[in-house]
Amino acid sequence: MAGYFEKALEIAENINYSEYFNLSRFSSHWANFIDHTTINHYSDLIELYKNNQRQTYVSMNYTVNVGSYSKISIINNSDNFTITNDDEIIQQINHYYYHFFNKQYYCKILINGSLQLIKGNYSIDFENCIIIDMCLDYIDRSGPLGAVFVCTYQIIILDNDFNVILIKLCPSDHLVS
Repeated sequence: MAGYFEKALEIAENINYSEYFNLSRFSSHWANFIDHTTINHYSDLIELYKNNQRQTYVSMNYTVNVGSYSKISIINNSDNFTITNDDEIIQQINHYYYHFFNKQYYCKILINGSLQLIKGNYSIDFENCIIIDMCLDYIDRSGPLGAVFVCTYQIIILDNDFNVILIKLCPSDHLVS
């Protein structure tokens, strides 16, 4: 089963999100989505700062959860994006943060063979699928008055043949200075 989940993660880290969402990989310092290039970019920055002995605090935390489910339900409303399995919450994204900071979040679902943007309230059921839940946090505190905080989150749902059936992106662009 481990090889199965590793393949799912490899697919999620290699999706061409720029093409699907017409988004650049980065908006200034902030990642719009997580892929292998995004992960390598922040890892390289940390190494660069260490090698230059720059007086800064930098850290990156990349977490991934991969699970296989026989049936899930997704409910999206103005407050939350919720994934359940037999009435147990698997994942929930609170939209308050995105409304508060006037941010955009994106969701595309496979309809008639192509990924299409969906908005508003909806409820969808999927059977025999894989959920890849990805979160990337990066902090660069370069001085007493300046810092960059990146927190990008996304959910990818694949069918058991590893075809993408849903992508939910929650990009980051939060600057503290």
